[in-house]
Amino acid sequence: MTARSLFILSVVSYVGVVPPPARAQDAEPRHGAWLGAGLGYGAARFSCDTCGGGRRLSGWTFSGGLGGTPNPHVQIGVQGDFWLNGLRQGRLPTITTTTVLLAYYPRVRRGPFLEAGFGFSNYALEHGTGDPLEPVSDDPSYFSGTGWGYTLGVGWESLRIVYHYGKVGALRDPRGATAATGWRQNMLLVEFAGRGGPEPATVRAHADILNRSFHRPGICPAAVALFDAPSEVGKPYVEVAQISPTRDGGRDPGPEAVERAERNKAATLGANGLILHHIAGSREVLYDDALAIFIAADSARASDECATAAKR
Repeated sequence: MTARSLFILSVVSYVGVVPPPARAQDAEPRHGAWLGAGLGYGAARFSCDTCGGGRRLSGWTFSGGLGGTPNPHVQIGVQGDFWLNGLRQGRLPTITTTTVLLAYYPRVRRGPFLEAGFGFSNYALEHGTGDPLEPVSDDPSYFSGTGWGYTLGVGWESLRIVYHYGKVGALRDPRGATAATGWRQNMLLVEFAGRGGPEPATVRAHADILNRSFHRPGICPAAVALFDAPSEVGKPYVEVAQISPTRDGGRDPGPEAVERAERNKAATLGANGLILHHIAGSREVLYDDALAIFIAADSARASDECATAAKR
């Protein structure tokens, strides 16, 4: 593969799903649907009952996947990895895997991850074309086979290292004749890859200060306790500011995005509580507005929350 072709494929596969660099504390927590793509290099080893001995080959890898995010620490979906022994005309060994993927992230934003998958593993000796965009022709393969396999991987943000084992079984030619039995394959891949979703509607919050004498340093958003009504607070508090969201773009953000923006704004003011859907001095319930408050008795709790959040 030429350097130019590799660069083009890397940009198309990588830029479309990887968000621009950002500080970990500024990134959105993992959520929603995701789409993944990757490009890298890997080594494969093959063996079979009717082979004279094991064989090791290397080549380019491409990957893609899609799925959902049940919570910020977990992603599930379907992942496919494709490996081919170089880019050339003639006989071209390939491996294709399709697995149900489970990925675990210790942090809710960016950072390291572990992944595991189980599904199908395919080997085929294809007709190579030498074309970087269509490396395999539509002609029937010389022989091929599909069995089961599993995948184990680790990574850090955009770097993905994956091991795959496949027990394919018999390889057959297009006429059904057996070419090999007991076919097994091992593959180790290193990729630049990413998993991301559609950008959410941007939500910002502005504050109408209610208590000009209140001056406290900002705290972390995790330390801002949420309440659905003033009666839930249960402790004396000071009203700090009325907070209202503003939207950028035509899409209507969900309640979680509004709540997150209001919580972040309250934190910058030093407030450690937020009464959702509430107006200062009124019992009227508004879907968007919230009342930022300071609960003196919760100061220690807020400090502990920030200390815990800093370790995530």
